[in-house]
Amino acid sequence: MSEKADTTITLLSTFGVPELESKIYLVILSGRGDTALAISRITKLARTKVYRLLDSLISKGLVITRLGERGTRFAALPPSQLEILLSDRQHELDKLRQTLPSLQSQLNELTIQKD
Repeated sequence: MSEKADTTITLLSTFGVPELESKIYLVILSGRGDTALAISRITKLARTKVYRLLDSLISKGLVITRLGERGTRFAALPPSQLEILLSDRQHELDKLRQTLPSLQSQLNELTIQKD
């Protein structure tokens, strides 16, 4: 891959999109592949693995499926969808922030009982 693609993959990982998923997303986004077979050939990954990675991208809202005349096709949603990933991560962080005092309290109790 090019240096620009490698940088993009690194940036996508900060949004919770692992390297192989990022490669597949970039292949679809660039229009080089829209079937699992084509993506498999381009990325040199087993087709079964490509399907698992596509399922993950679909659950993240970055890829959708379309039924065509010759089977299932995959389409990348616009990069603006990354806003949703960011929002999801913010929501997770907020939940962690809310449970932190309770967790700290429980851990402190364990520390006191140990002495």
